[in-house]
Amino acid sequence: MDTDRFSVVFYHTDDKLYTRKAERLTASLKEHNVPYKSKIIKGGKGWWAGCRYMPRFLKEMTNLPVEYLLYVDADTIFHAYPKLIDSFNADLGLRYDGARLWSGVMILRNCLEICDFLDKWIEESDKAEDYKGSDYSLQRVIAQNSSRWIVEKLPWNYDYIVREDEGMLFNTGLPAKTVIAHYPTGLYMHNDRKKAQ
Repeated sequence: MDTDRFSVVFYHTDDKLYTRKAERLTASLKEHNVPYKSKIIKGGKGWWAGCRYMPRFLKEMTNLPVEYLLYVDADTIFHAYPKLIDSFNADLGLRYDGARLWSGVMILRNCLEICDFLDKWIEESDKAEDYKGSDYSLQRVIAQNSSRWIVEKLPWNYDYIVREDEGMLFNTGLPAKTVIAHYPTGLYMHNDRKKAQ
């Protein structure tokens, strides 16, 4: 079987908000001729439950005949073809600020070692508290096994985070080199609800 270089992969819940965001993402992928595979999951169990599904989804996607998976959250938009993936050679690519990892955009080599990594992430996520179900459990797995995988920091323009409620228009006001813009509505909705309590 022939193996392609990569595929973008993402999932979203079946509610109107994330379905609309996924449609927006899909349109941007088609505009820039980026291959992708998506999945709709049942909502209603809360935002963190959707986040905790991430490593399981990625494990499912390792069945795709590709060298790399480029995972993105459903609330991202592509503004250019992701040329970085053509020369990417690490096991994992992540955005991080200092010691803080972010899981909204990731590159994963599709290999047995990464399947093992995903198994460990699933295990760690299952035993974590709700609010530590994705980024924090990911960070723990990498910290506990730091010598096992080559982790590369993604450049800023592959996960440029924008608050959607700041009035930013989708195709204006972004830095010129932005490849993937990220509008993490779920995180801000969750944080805003906590502040209101």
